Amino acid sequence: MKQKNTKRSAPSTRNTNAAVLEASNKKLIEEHIPYEADMLNGTYELLQSGVKDRVTRNAIIESYCIHCRALIDFMKNKGEVRASLFTDNFDSKEVCKGKNYNMLISDQIAHLSHRRTSNPEEKLGPELWLDMYEDITLHLQDFISKIRE
Repeated sequence: MKQKNTKRSAPSTRNTNAAVLEASNKKLIEEHIPYEADMLNGTYELLQSGVKDRVTRNAIIESYCIHCRALIDFMKNKGEVRASLFTDNFDSKEVCKGKNYNMLISDQIAHLSHRRTSNPEEKLGPELWLDMYEDITLHLQDFISKIRE
């Protein structure tokens, strides 16, 4: 007597995983990336407003730099969430090309380092904030224009 094949295969999770990923990507595009852009804009405006209190000003500088770094990493395809997930023709190699913004942010803001400076002329300051802002917003606009439907 022939035995029935009772071996069952596990249900496919491919469609479930794809749906979860699609929902996650939608949330990134609709919520998290715009949040980073809003914070970049908002903290840059606050830096221009001339906040006098040292602690408040430093907190704004730190926040601005961290949002800069998050957007730079995203657009340069570094980290878990990458611009390349959402577009086929965004040139990440052009983002802040030839600039060492992330190294400066790491050395002067995000980490204690022997490269941290006390010299005001070497610190991240108004000229560099403007350069970063213009670079990042230029590439962010380019990225947005190339998002897949």
